[in-house]
Amino acid sequence: MQRWALTLLAYDYDIEYRRSSDHANADALSRLPCDSTSTGGEEETVFQVSHLDELPICAKDIATETRRNPLFSKVLDLTLSGWPSHITDEHLKPFYVRKDQLSTDQGCILWGSRVIIPPKYRERLLSELHEGHPGIVRMKALARGYLWWPGLDQDIQDLVSKCTPCELGRNQPPSAPLYPWSWATTPWERIHIDYAEIDKQHFLLIVDAHSKWVEILPTHLTSAEKTINILRHLWASYGFPKELVSDNGPPFTSREFEEFLRKNGVRHVLSPPYHPATNGQAERVVQIFKKAWERLRSQSVAPHMRLARFLLTYRNTPHTVTERTPAELFLKRQPRICLTLVKPDTSAVVVKHQEQQKRAHDTPSRKLRSFEVGQKVIVRNSRYPKCAWTPGVVLFKLGPLTYQVQVGECSVKVHVDHLLPSNIQDRTAAMDSIIADDFAPNVCNDGNASVTKPPVPVDTGTVSSPERRYPLRQRKTPHRLDL
Repeated sequence: MQRWALTLLAYDYDIEYRRSSDHANADALSRLPCDSTSTGGEEETVFQVSHLDELPICAKDIATETRRNPLFSKVLDLTLSGWPSHITDEHLKPFYVRKDQLSTDQGCILWGSRVIIPPKYRERLLSELHEGHPGIVRMKALARGYLWWPGLDQDIQDLVSKCTPCELGRNQPPSAPLYPWSWATTPWERIHIDYAEIDKQHFLLIVDAHSKWVEILPTHLTSAEKTINILRHLWASYGFPKELVSDNGPPFTSREFEEFLRKNGVRHVLSPPYHPATNGQAERVVQIFKKAWERLRSQSVAPHMRLARFLLTYRNTPHTVTERTPAELFLKRQPRICLTLVKPDTSAVVVKHQEQQKRAHDTPSRKLRSFEVGQKVIVRNSRYPKCAWTPGVVLFKLGPLTYQVQVGECSVKVHVDHLLPSNIQDRTAAMDSIIADDFAPNVCNDGNASVTKPPVPVDTGTVSSPERRYPLRQRKTPHRLDL
């Protein structure tokens, strides 16, 4: 009674006694008036209660609950009588910050044109706002035109997040940030494979991750056995890769295919189901190949020529990622194509400069000297400046500018610049033997390498031995440790 007395201080009222039998509105369940002594069945009672719950909420109900709720009745009184300059109650602060915009109408508290709902009806009105399962933004927009209470936005978010039909019907989330594959440092280190079908014809596409080199092999079957046979012949040419990336197609997830990769030491990476972007390199080549096939078909290119034309163009076109052609990175050279004829040939430039060098070197007075087999010549000896030339005989011609010459007892290979025709008739055998030992490599008449022979003793009075350029080596017996 004291609480109600404080609440009703702002009103003029009279207290009137009323008997308990006249309080028909005190409790709708336990004191519901009934003229007859008979009670309805259980189904009838449930129908009546459920029917009462479905009644829409009107302004009169909100005004009644506003007066019954202690917090809202106090807010109503403060709105009518005026707000103090300062409050300490935390529950009143959401209303205090909006005190200049609060008003009353027929017992309801309004914030602007929005009715402030007591806690009793908030859950039902939230369900009414969510009728038809609109999203959070649409529910907030609808609520802004009719109602408000502290924490309304958060209650709407909680309701929508816990709604099972809304959760099951959510849209696709935004794509994850791009996480590219690590670039393979060597050719054929990691390959991406996938199947493509055009006009009931299947193609197995293999893409090298390093060079973007593409292999496309036609096949009528896509079984695991056929895939293994194709890869076995391909790997016989390029070797085994370290890693193979594929989707979850039946040929790639079979036990036979997994066993084949395991025995060859190849790591198999499967992309997540229904996410082809993981194997994007193979998927992109499939898309490019199908578009090129249709364009070549529109040009009336024969079917057996379409694949070859596509591969020739694709492999010799700079890739947007590497900025170099796949053939250049995979084959380590640039293949020759029709467009190569447009560029000037380097060999023609080299031949031109060689001819210029030859004309500058070969003056009119300079002629190529030639020698006949058995002709006597003198050979340039660079080891003995005092005896620069030694006699010899031409054995045979080795090349355009080289001859095999017999000098003393050995034959040596001599350039034409070190040969001159000889008119000397006699020459001491000693000098021939001494000088011939200085030519390298020394080849005997039988064509096999031979050890340098010691000089033949000669009469010192007739021929003087050449001056020795190096000191004599003194040999000493090693001192061994006597244990």
